[in-house]
Amino acid sequence: TIHGLRHWKHVEQYGLSMAEKDSRISKTVVRLFACFHDCKRISDSRDLQHGPRAAQFLDEIRENILGWLSDGEFGQLREAVLQHTFQNVSTGDVTIDTCIDADRLDLWRVGIKPDPNQMATEIGADLARALTQDKMFELINDFLFMVILVLGNG
Repeated sequence: TIHGLRHWKHVEQYGLSMAEKDSRISKTVVRLFACFHDCKRISDSRDLQHGPRAAQFLDEIRENILGWLSDGEFGQLREAVLQHTFQNVSTGDVTIDTCIDADRLDLWRVGIKPDPNQMATEIGADLARALTQDKMFELINDFLFMVILVLGNG
């Protein structure tokens, strides 16, 4: 599935990478966001209500499972999960915006190039630009390798 464990791990890696560059970003919230942001998806196709459903789920498990989180961290997590399904979101909270950017940075998995102009943080925009260059080189290398294989067998 394109929204499964591999995607969640990528989101965590992108978010933690961004948190290394800004100490205001809560790594705890980033990690939990990676785990919960797509947990209520019905399918891999367009499902704009999965964020609100996941936020409601967080409310349901707040006391029993996430009771150790501070109210502030829980609020950031809930808001990031709620908002991540909507385009052009920038909340002004660096942790929430980092979570949303971390998800956007993994759009490559579905063939969409992350747009630096659509990132909510400058760190996210910088990463999108760097990823764009890295992915383009990767795609060119893959293409050239395939051409060499085809020509070599021809």
